[in-house]
Amino acid sequence: MSVDQSEEEVYITLGKRYTIIIPKLLRTKIPMKEGQKVRISRQGGKIILWFDDEDPHEKIAKILKGTDYRSEKSKMQAEEQLLQDLT
Repeated sequence: MSVDQSEEEVYITLGKRYTIIIPKLLRTKIPMKEGQKVRISRQGGKIILWFDDEDPHEKIAKILKGTDYRSEKSKMQAEEQLLQDLT
């Protein structure tokens, strides 16, 4: 899916507890869904939101050939697999 790279600017009002509602104008241009994990960073005086199409856990599981590393035992197995792949 391609994303329109042009810049658009809208003004919003921060809600209680600093919540932000992303206006429909922007929601329709970037692939996102409710409940999706979003990376947030600060660059100078700007706050940047990063919307990934895929859950980072799913990406890592694909790289590790299906290993689900969310449990402590699986984390150790995943680390061992990564080390083997790197050497």
